[in-house]
Amino acid sequence: MDLQRWPVVEPLLPHLVAAVKAGHGKHVLEFFLRRIYNSDGEINSVVESCAPIALEEIRSDSRPFEGLPLLVKDNLHLEGFHTVCGSSVFANNPVAARDSKFVATLRELGAIPIGKTNVPAFCLDLQTFNDVYGTTKNPYNAQLTVGGSSGGSAAAVAMSLAPFAIGNDLNGSLRIPASFCGVCSFHASRGVLTIHQEDIFPRARHIVDPEVLGSILTEGLFTTNVADLQFCMRPLLHSSIKQPHEAFMKRLPQKRRQEVLLGVVTSYSRMLLDHRIDEAMKKIPSWLEEAPQNVGTTKLVARIASDFVLDGKTTHKATRIFSDAAATAKYDFKKLEEARSIQAMSSAAVQKYFETTGFSALIMPVCAVLPPEHNPNQNPVVINDVEVPYFIGMACYVEPVKISGCPVVTMPLCLIDGRPCGVQVVGRMGCDEELLSLCVELERHLASAEARHTHPLKFPSLADFPC
Repeated sequence: MDLQRWPVVEPLLPHLVAAVKAGHGKHVLEFFLRRIYNSDGEINSVVESCAPIALEEIRSDSRPFEGLPLLVKDNLHLEGFHTVCGSSVFANNPVAARDSKFVATLRELGAIPIGKTNVPAFCLDLQTFNDVYGTTKNPYNAQLTVGGSSGGSAAAVAMSLAPFAIGNDLNGSLRIPASFCGVCSFHASRGVLTIHQEDIFPRARHIVDPEVLGSILTEGLFTTNVADLQFCMRPLLHSSIKQPHEAFMKRLPQKRRQEVLLGVVTSYSRMLLDHRIDEAMKKIPSWLEEAPQNVGTTKLVARIASDFVLDGKTTHKATRIFSDAAATAKYDFKKLEEARSIQAMSSAAVQKYFETTGFSALIMPVCAVLPPEHNPNQNPVVINDVEVPYFIGMACYVEPVKISGCPVVTMPLCLIDGRPCGVQVVGRMGCDEELLSLCVELERHLASAEARHTHPLKFPSLADFPC
């Protein structure tokens, strides 16, 4: 096994905002538009872009995302762009007359949308391909999938076609593409960044219960590093897009803890895991132990946790009920009540697990496999020479976390045989800001400065932009 630590990736977004405020907004915007035109050909992550519209929006105000170019997943409306959602059914629709709520919120905060990103047909796959725009290919190896359904956004950020991009998550659609493409994503606590009912395209418009909606679809963002992810999420966690669970949001404690204990979960509920991912994750405790003590303000300690409490079969059942509710106008209220019951029990079990173990967060696999080759027929996934049904093999580690309602930061851990391998860092429900701050520290501890010289992709640096 060829294992390479993930490199240190410089935070870029605060610097870009400073450059825009200093009058260099056009330079910032043109840098990323050139990246799309020059670098996206084979990858095929951006399906529509428009420079003139974007250039007209450059300002130099004091909004938190002032002048930051943004890419939008093609299941959300972006004014002046088509919403195709990967289906020929909508290929000839007129351009959108308005922004989706999440897009509008980001625009109000200063972001400048510059294009739309590819998705699978109707966003109903964990890969990204369709008959309208074709297949999005992995920036690390064109033969590999980017995951889905937010694969276009994840690949675009990995290629530095935009400093951040929108994704959303039904059952791993933020986390799997982030892991497969070597970028970061944030999935908020249940109900915090719920997709607005009017923005669901083209399905699930029948769902009128916000609690059901909050159990199914969550908005999120991709960036190349956790520090930039924290920069993006802070204004959103305090903006009007927050949904009914404001009471769950907690502030960072005033007194920083000197030592933080993390649990590394590589096995539970008899789920299979590629032995290479297992081996890499079991190195996390020693990597943290070897990190220089001055790398961050908090000492991070990890230990292997083999007694994680969630049952994969039960959470899979709840996931299927919620997913079916999102896909059909006729759903079984009795089954929904059963799914809600599983959800409540799962949330309580995870919170109790945190309390009894003393873990501040759990580090878990995102997927049971490394990014596989394109698999349009959804053939079984092979894990350690064992064939596993496609959706179980791809989603068995994201489903339980989704049902628990906990916030999740997905971040790259390493390259294994040239393929990105990410982890999902799971926090206590409602402690979204605390988890983001913790993951900034974790990123500093795990990243390798030397790896930057051998990493296959070159990330933009501060030297690319005036300030």
